[in-house]
Amino acid sequence: MIPAEEWSRETPCPGFVCYQPRKGYRFGVEAYALASFALDGGPVRSAVDLGTGSGIVALLLASQSVDVVAVERDERWRPMLERSIAENGARVSVLWGDVRSLRLPAVDLVVSNPPWFDLRSGPVSPNDHKAHGRSMFFGGPADFVLAGLTAAARVCLVVPASTGLPDVAGTSLARRARYGGLCLGEYRLGAGEPLDVPVDPYGRFRFPVAP
Repeated sequence: MIPAEEWSRETPCPGFVCYQPRKGYRFGVEAYALASFALDGGPVRSAVDLGTGSGIVALLLASQSVDVVAVERDERWRPMLERSIAENGARVSVLWGDVRSLRLPAVDLVVSNPPWFDLRSGPVSPNDHKAHGRSMFFGGPADFVLAGLTAAARVCLVVPASTGLPDVAGTSLARRARYGGLCLGEYRLGAGEPLDVPVDPYGRFRFPVAP
């Protein structure tokens, strides 16, 4: 576990807090971009956040009155995540385990900011906690999309523009967006042509500056 003295307390949007490590895997603009993109796709009452980490995306969705199940394999996040949920009184429950084998509840939407980098594509961070958040030790974007589609009709994903959105057999992109160095996509089962849309990461959450 990461000792409490090594946590930082962030304010991701007005009225919400999120604890994360001072060093290691820390959230950035991709969390806001993913939450905004997902919510812009239609009404959402319930969601699953796969690979939640600190819970930032789950907390952003909960701030918009969405009931969220946050899924995480790495139990080192547990004390930070539990404290964030408790302090916020957030509508977030947690399911611990590997997204590739868990039975997920049926929801309106699945979101994921998955590990991005293939282990063969370059150096892996020497910080074990950061490495597991960024590199595909336990599955990659396609695995997260397929897992998500067992629970919802649409799955929203964020990846770096450098890796691009994955092709996932049997699915199509309903929507896609670019924001800076990020690609966002909404996957659905079946065929279809993607609609290119804009995304405003901070407008919905009324946050004045990037974290």
